[in-house]
Amino acid sequence: MEKKECYLFRCEKYPHCKKAKGKCCAIDFDAEIPRVREGECTKENGYPLFEDDGRRFFNPDNL
Repeated sequence: MEKKECYLFRCEKYPHCKKAKGKCCAIDFDAEIPRVREGECTKENGYPLFEDDGRRFFNPDNL
């Protein structure tokens, strides 16, 4: 699979994906590495590029 980086913060899978890049509002990217494009990895097409990184975050709403 081609190496890609994702900067689509609105994606619900973004916080748990190995492809997720960027920090807060700083979006510095390497122009040599292809980026995931809008609509390329969505719920409707089954998130074909998603790679689970195993991280889980505490959500106080789950208490």
